[in-house]
Amino acid sequence: MTLDAAQYTKKFQYIFVDANHEVSYVKKDTENSLKMLADSPSCIIWHDYGNREFPQLTQYLDDLASDMTLYHIEGTMLVFHLKGVEVPVRKP
Repeated sequence: MTLDAAQYTKKFQYIFVDANHEVSYVKKDTENSLKMLADSPSCIIWHDYGNREFPQLTQYLDDLASDMTLYHIEGTMLVFHLKGVEVPVRKP
């Protein structure tokens, strides 16, 4: 909650968000991650999506998906955002 992300602006290509499951912490981690994410290609992954123990975390990520493209990896509790990369859509 006290990290100064400014010193890491656009420094990381990969960020994994998983620690404290309170929404306030996930929001802060997400805000910091978006600042620290390199221009492209880069990726943020969040853990515990769909975890029944943390429904508010899943709701936060669902809400976030209205502002940015998020992908759920089927069969996992992982959701990711890619910056500067097109994800091919598989057709049946």
